[in-house]
Amino acid sequence: MVPIFGLILFWLIFDIPYMIFRFAELLVPLKTRKLTHYPLVTILVPAYNEEQCIARTLYACITQTYPNLEIIVIDDGSSDNTSQIVEEFQNKYAAYLNKHKILLKLIRQTNQGKARAMNTGLESSRGEFVLTIDADSYPKYDALIKIMKYFVNDSIGAVAGNIIGVPRKKLLHYLQYVEYEFGILFMKIAQSATSDVTVTPGPFSIYRRTALKRFEEGTITEDFDTTIRILERGYRVVEGPDALCYTQLPQNCSELVKQRVRWYKGGLQVFAKHYSQSKRPSAHLEMVFLFFFGFYGLFIRMASFIIIPTMFFVGVEYALYAILAFFLYSFFIIFLQFIPVYGRLRDKKIFLVIPLFVVYFYTIILYACIVGQIQIFKDNTNWDKLKRYDDSHAVSPETDNKRRWSLNFEGLPYLKTFITYCITAAILFIVMFFVFQYLDVFNLVLILVASMFIALTFRPLYLISFFSAYFMFFFASAWVHITINSDFTLLFIYLANMLWNTMIMIQYIKANYSLELYRSPEEEIFSYPRYSYRVPAPIITSAGIYIPTPIHRPRSTSIVPIPITAPITIKKNAEGESKPPHIN
Repeated sequence: MVPIFGLILFWLIFDIPYMIFRFAELLVPLKTRKLTHYPLVTILVPAYNEEQCIARTLYACITQTYPNLEIIVIDDGSSDNTSQIVEEFQNKYAAYLNKHKILLKLIRQTNQGKARAMNTGLESSRGEFVLTIDADSYPKYDALIKIMKYFVNDSIGAVAGNIIGVPRKKLLHYLQYVEYEFGILFMKIAQSATSDVTVTPGPFSIYRRTALKRFEEGTITEDFDTTIRILERGYRVVEGPDALCYTQLPQNCSELVKQRVRWYKGGLQVFAKHYSQSKRPSAHLEMVFLFFFGFYGLFIRMASFIIIPTMFFVGVEYALYAILAFFLYSFFIIFLQFIPVYGRLRDKKIFLVIPLFVVYFYTIILYACIVGQIQIFKDNTNWDKLKRYDDSHAVSPETDNKRRWSLNFEGLPYLKTFITYCITAAILFIVMFFVFQYLDVFNLVLILVASMFIALTFRPLYLISFFSAYFMFFFASAWVHITINSDFTLLFIYLANMLWNTMIMIQYIKANYSLELYRSPEEEIFSYPRYSYRVPAPIITSAGIYIPTPIHRPRSTSIVPIPITAPITIKKNAEGESKPPHIN
């Protein structure tokens, strides 16, 4: 039996080193540069049934203070009036577009998915840098010029923008807003210390064309997939916290669960696709942290840190106290992590909602993680977008002062799937309980874990792998129990079992999905050593193939920057802040 203070020690062993590492990273300042020239930037706006918000997104794009850009809208087989609205927008603002030399192009194609749509736009683009914007997102007027400042040298392959969720009129909205800010201001700024930001969000991110090559296809989280591929090419990825972009939030718990299920499924696909690929050691470490301490490892942490210890090691009579201790411990850890968030936002309400945030994270988000783990075995890489709405009244925080603190479920999605999974796991647990007890290889904890994973699918090779893992960890736990006789040590054995079973699941996903990496022609011709970030990509020109001298970071293979052909006048207010150009 493990006392509750022993359980807290078990949690601290994992969280304290991670917290120290993250806070040390936050001490490293972000680097920027002053723009001396303005290379052409291509803005890609993939759209699928976006008639309610596409015009507002385009308006936010053309009013950017950055003076040298082109905009390409890719209509991926929309069944509504998306294309017509884009054409009307072109006609309405034709004079403004001609005056500021902004090319706005519309491309139509049959429905092939978001990643394919962006690759279609990429093939028609001319920019040295490529900016992606979702059709329901609205960058602030100076967002582009600010995000470009983070390309301090040629080794920076991409920069992630700061995504602000709107509106924030409901409690659910505000919890998501806090979650977004936590992810940006704690996780990604810390990752920028080693230039290993693992996700460049689709709503607003910019890529160096020579680092991008092409958007990765085959997964449903192409932004996560593409970012990891850029890191594998040896480039670095950083965060631009002052480059703001507002995006629509899910309006109720049903839409939120659907969004997070898609994130979780896509995340597992990306881990399966990239975990064995060569990267910088720091990038490998960030992948481990993202999986174990982030959203993707939530199911593992809950099972290993609270469900298993409470059921088997703390005692039923102390289960309520253990759950309360876990809640208070989570409150303390999240409180520490929110300190840098408050330092940037100066919003005292953040600390007031931490108890609600803990409940939100371990109920709604945990449910989405479990469902995503079940749904991953259903191949689906098509658009899975949220319901759009007209939010013209809520594009900035200044318009979100009146909040209605309420939750709206409107039917919990995937509930039938979740109940079916729970019943299947329970039946498996009962059957395995009697079978292994009869075989005298009985371990209640391992039986529970095995039944939770086997209930996902019943493919023969998958079952053999899990039963092999069961016996391996059974003998390991038996040896620990005999030689050390410590329930506290067994907690680490069962945590290792959870991680091992998860790796089996990821390997199964890799074997059953078409998760092929895109390789450019020069990447196909040349093989790189293990740490390929020391060898820049070769340059194929009309004169032949030129291989730059190996250095500690990739040398630029970009085209010559396009100079400004016509100056742009940017009005400033009394405080010296730039104002967006006004369109009549």
